[in-house]
Amino acid sequence: TISYVVEGLLPSGEYIPKPATSVACTELNYAMQLCAMLESILTEEKGINDTTQLECIVVFCIMWSVGGALLESARPPFDKFVKELSGVPVSSSKSVGAGSLPGSAPTLYDYYFNEAMIR
Repeated sequence: TISYVVEGLLPSGEYIPKPATSVACTELNYAMQLCAMLESILTEEKGINDTTQLECIVVFCIMWSVGGALLESARPPFDKFVKELSGVPVSSSKSVGAGSLPGSAPTLYDYYFNEAMIR
């Protein structure tokens, strides 16, 4: 996902025009942001070890760490890219549990992951 934002590189090896961002960042910047978000959510006290829940948290963190600097116009294509890359089913419900991604609003940017409710 970082190569998609920095270089416009798709998993297939094809290049597309890289998405427009509000600030220039390096791959290292994005990786550090992603790690910082994951560390802030996945604390030892929370003891989150369910793989389905972890997958949802990782997708949420990717959207806001790697995709957070994207301009509004670049967010829908990034949203589609992350949904396809994750392989997690997309539900049309407004609120979904771990194991699926919400799809009733235009993008994942319109949602947050509620750790307490695991949704």
